[in-house]
Amino acid sequence: MDRFFELRVFVQVVEAGSLSGAADQLNVAKSVVSRSLKALESRLGVQLMMRTTRRQHLTEAGEAFYERSLSVLAELEAAEESVSEADHALGGRLRIAAPQSYGLAYVAPVVLEFIERYPNVLIDLDLDDRLVDMAHEGFDMAIRIGVLEDSALRARRLSRVRVMACASPGYLEQFGVPRTPDELKHHHCIRYSQVSRMSVWRYRDPANRTGQVRVPIRLLSSSGDFMREAAIAGFGIALMPDFLVDKAIAAGTLVTFLDDHEWFETAPGPAVHAVFPPTRHRSRRLGVFADFLAERLSG
Repeated sequence: MDRFFELRVFVQVVEAGSLSGAADQLNVAKSVVSRSLKALESRLGVQLMMRTTRRQHLTEAGEAFYERSLSVLAELEAAEESVSEADHALGGRLRIAAPQSYGLAYVAPVVLEFIERYPNVLIDLDLDDRLVDMAHEGFDMAIRIGVLEDSALRARRLSRVRVMACASPGYLEQFGVPRTPDELKHHHCIRYSQVSRMSVWRYRDPANRTGQVRVPIRLLSSSGDFMREAAIAGFGIALMPDFLVDKAIAAGTLVTFLDDHEWFETAPGPAVHAVFPPTRHRSRRLGVFADFLAERLSG
């Protein structure tokens, strides 16, 4: 069996966390992955992974071999890309994850433009609001919106996001326009469900003072599109990123207020970032796509 294939299988099993996950990502049968792993361990004369019915983990030898395998595969990919670069070709596969609403509005058009320019690149775009496990699921890049938590992921800032307090004209006519953040306590509020401390809204006022207000939540959702439509329908006030509500504001179906305040969920300055797994070699095609995406989204 090809030794480089064995290395790829081993690395994929580690990153996917299972034989079946690795098989799916490599597009081969689970039996092929199992045989390859056994052949590798037999040839090396050591056990690389401890396997049980529920989970598997690397042995001490497996940890060391995994790090070396990453380096070897990175060198192989770099060598292959150097030839492609000489031939002015860019090819291979990229697996990208992005939140659904933002991905459809902003990332998808860039992907289509990119593959039109580089037809030999295959992009697998996953549009989902869940927080993907990049290493285990085999993603090369993920788009994250908000303030990044401390992690081992490498990040590149793509653009800033402005969060706005908004509601329908009919709701504000019925319940009044909040003049201060504290007045939000007396309103129905719509909140994104996949955040901590859902009832707390944070802000920075025009005097550069930070504060927070606890608001009554009428509706929760993991979908930004649904939150926007609920706000348009008059169900309450929502804090929404500009890319989700700019068209509704322009059409007059949503109205913003307290525009001199900066709103945020965990800390000031929410932004759109491209994040990369720390263990994955950054291929030339990934670098080119990241630059292409940053250029298109910088505005």
